[in-house]
This record gives sequence, structure tokens and C-alpha cells, in this order.
Amino acid sequence: MTIRISETIHKWMGWCPAKTAMKSSMGISGYGIRKGETPGSPDRISSDRIVDYVPTWTSLLQFLVFGTEIAAIVAFLKFVNKYYPGTDILLLLCIMLVTGYLIIYSDIKRTTIESGPDVITVKRPGFRTVHIQKSDINNAEIIDNHRPVPQFVLAILGLIIIPVFSVVSIYGRYVEWISGEILTPLFIAYLGFFIVISIFFLVIYNYARIRKRYPKSFVITTKKNKQLVIYGKSFEELVEIRENLL
Repeated sequence: MTIRISETIHKWMGWCPAKTAMKSSMGISGYGIRKGETPGSPDRISSDRIVDYVPTWTSLLQFLVFGTEIAAIVAFLKFVNKYYPGTDILLLLCIMLVTGYLIIYSDIKRTTIESGPDVITVKRPGFRTVHIQKSDINNAEIIDNHRPVPQFVLAILGLIIIPVFSVVSIYGRYVEWISGEILTPLFIAYLGFFIVISIFFLVIYNYARIRKRYPKSFVITTKKNKQLVIYGKSFEELVEIRENLL
């Protein structure tokens, strides 16, 4: 749920065969594609990838579920705040901290994708392992990497609007604290919240900036309305990945 809110996602590095295993390069140097040769290992392994695993947002049910989850979070925060004022701020702060950490951690570690005869396994540090049955794949294509939100919009939002808003809000809470309108714990909670929200939007901006570097992406769409998006530096690189995974 936290992962969806922020949406998003991710770099991962992972699987390593046994020390005695033999490995042979299966493609262009530096792309991290190799053949598994230990007993029971996957046919192909692609490591050090930037990958997103997200809903297609083409199903009404997905929007309903997402909207219900958001409404449930808001209702829960309001309920808790009714009995413990300021707790909603702390809980929201924790959600943003965890989400931001997962985004940064996954972008640093990156992903390992394993392809067997019947299933594609996506190992994402910080996220649950995803298993995609090849029989469930509805479409697989290499497309131009177009971000849903222009980079300059995120830059203005994350580098200017949110920081300025946070500074003004912190000053307002400071005035209230000095005048005795709010208690010290609540002021500290607001201070932490506005600092974290500024950092969180910087994380989102960096998340989009990293993916903007890649002109192409290989998109696998499943029958469950999910998409595995693998980012690549060139069309040739993604063609090789497609041939090794499918």
C-alpha cells in the first residue's frame, strides 16, 4: 500500500550463483546478462537493472481499490487524531520516510531478473519478489520512455514550491508555538513533517530523473493488469534482454 502511494519505483542487484558455479557471458559486455549453469538455476539472469513493477491503470477496479485504500488511510488518520492530536502527522511522516527509503534503497541496489522455462522472477531489494508466469504475459514491447509527468514540473515542485511551502508553514507553526497556541511536542511533529515532505519530494524528483536517462524501455504487460518496465540505454540492449527473458 505504501509502495503504491508513492508509486513507485527501483534498482536492484541480487542473485549470485554458488562459488563453484561456472558462468559464461551471454551478451553485450556490461549489460549483466548471463546464463545460469548450476543445477536448478534459471536459464537466464539479468542483473543490475532499473525496473518498475506497476499497475497498468487501465482497469476501473484498480482505480477503485486505490481510491479505497487512500480513503481508508485518511479515515484512520482522522480517527487516531481525534483521540491523540498530532498522531496523524507522525503516522504520515512515517509513511513518507518508509516510502522514500524503499525508493532510494531499491535505486541503489537495483534489480535482478531471472528467467526460467515458465516463469520470470523479479528480485527487488526492499520489495517482495515478483513471479510472472510466461503464460500470463499479454504483451511485450520495446517503447520510447515517456514519463507521465514532465521533468520540469517535478523540478519546480520538488526544488521550489514544496521547500518554500514548508519554510512558510514551519514559520507559521513557530509563531503559534512562541505565542503558546500549540505545545512543544506538536510543534516538533509539524517541524519534522515539513522537513520530511520536502525530502520526500526530492526523492520523487530523483526517482524520475534517474529513469529519464533511459530513452527506451521494455514493457511486459500481464493479464492481471500489471506491467514490468525494464529501462535500457539502447534499443539493442533491450532486444537482447527480451530475447533472454522470453
